[in-house]
Amino acid sequence: MRLPHTLTIAAVALLAACDPQKPEAPPVEAPSVAEAPTYQALTGLFGATSSTAMGITGDLAVTPERVTLSKGEQLDTAPATEILPTALIAAGGKSFAETYVGPTSLALELRKVTAATVLEGTTPQKVCGDTPVSYLAFAYDADRAVVTMLAFSGAEAPGDAATNSQLCGTFSYGE
Repeated sequence: MRLPHTLTIAAVALLAACDPQKPEAPPVEAPSVAEAPTYQALTGLFGATSSTAMGITGDLAVTPERVTLSKGEQLDTAPATEILPTALIAAGGKSFAETYVGPTSLALELRKVTAATVLEGTTPQKVCGDTPVSYLAFAYDADRAVVTMLAFSGAEAPGDAATNSQLCGTFSYGE
């Protein structure tokens, strides 16, 4: 009786030896996805070219988180958001492109002003008069040779549905 039991064990051992292990499947690589280019906020030094800019703001120094006006005011900003020039400034109002009188091919960004500081030793004219500036929009061409800054007051960001946002100044600069 031991023989059939031994034969069964031998047969199982032979079958195990004959069934080679399957080779490991090559690792599957995730398909490559092209990353969308990240928006590059306006940066640089820009000289005032319009009489309003020369009189109120002076030249601009723009970084991703700050706009410094040479006449003595520093405006800290939240990260810039790219917007379409065809977007309306307010509900039922004109578009950004109609306001800065430029082509819709210009780049346009909007920044929320998070803090305003008067630089020591200066007495700047306020961009929005007695009302604090709450948003800045910048329109510019590809080489950034011409930059238009639009300043807004009010609790809402300018946009198609805005009812509490007022344009309080348009200023032009060049590089």
